[in-house]
Amino acid sequence: MTEDKAAEVESSPALDRQRQLMAVLSVVVLIAGVAVLLLGRAAESDASDDLRVARQRLHEQQSQTRSASRCTADVERHRHALADNAHAVLSNAEQLLKQDETIESVIREVQAAGVVRDLARYNNAIDRGNQAGDAANLLRPQGLRLSAAFDETVTSLIGPCDSER
Repeated sequence: MTEDKAAEVESSPALDRQRQLMAVLSVVVLIAGVAVLLLGRAAESDASDDLRVARQRLHEQQSQTRSASRCTADVERHRHALADNAHAVLSNAEQLLKQDETIESVIREVQAAGVVRDLARYNNAIDRGNQAGDAANLLRPQGLRLSAAFDETVTSLIGPCDSER
């Protein structure tokens, strides 16, 4: 009789429903596991792509940083020469300005001497004006050469750095 009872219990409808429910739950858990696995693989792929892009950006930034450091070092090495060249250009410009101021002063003096008809003063002013003009005429080409040399130095330093951006 125990065997009959055991057979009855095994074939009872409640037990069959329990087994079916366990089978359905097992399938649902299996499907959920597969879904989690697939989502995990997709997330891993996205993370891998993000990491690859981040590494590329980092490499580009490091390359730009190295390039900027080289440019900065080049400019730093030539800093004193650049300063000396700039000083020469400015000094030449200052001398030109003084000659121009002298010429303006001479023009006023020539006019004043002409008004009072002082020929000696007039001739003296003209001579000073000619000297200032001659000095300015000598300074102008020198200033152009100094400016061109300074510009060439700056361009040679900045040119390669500018093209690397």
